[in-house]
Amino acid sequence: MSFHPPQLRELIKDTLRPINWWSEESEEQLMGTAAQETLLGRYLKQLGGGPGVGIFSMEDSPPRNGKIFTHEDIWDNFLYFRPAYIERIRFTCGVADYHPSALQGDLRYQILMARIHYLRVPERLPAVNDLIGQASYWDRYFNINPDKGFPAEYKKNYKRYVKG
Repeated sequence: MSFHPPQLRELIKDTLRPINWWSEESEEQLMGTAAQETLLGRYLKQLGGGPGVGIFSMEDSPPRNGKIFTHEDIWDNFLYFRPAYIERIRFTCGVADYHPSALQGDLRYQILMARIHYLRVPERLPAVNDLIGQASYWDRYFNINPDKGFPAEYKKNYKRYVKG
């Protein structure tokens, strides 16, 4: 069983709009990321014992080869230098410091961390109607394992789980 797409969209909007991090493009990218990473919330812990947790299967472990942006890395190398961002997180879900258990159990916090993950990327988010661009963007900036998950799979999962 997965999240109902319209309800997840509404939660994304309700989470991101008050702090000015919402856009149609960010909503689409987050919906597609959740569809690819966990089949829109079917799995809240990475299958096979991996470190990914939550609807976006974000890893809470140190980065490997300097390439991946994990939960801990987001705090250590991005948020601690942006107190205004931390204040937005605190305002939204009450978390004001690195908090691994929130990544597992607080859906708003998971949305915020995934959005921040993409905010770190200097390249603009793909257009709302550019599924190929969204899939490539996810692969380039979110997918940490080049041997698992591919843009074609992202497109298939988006169509199945987001569009129905």
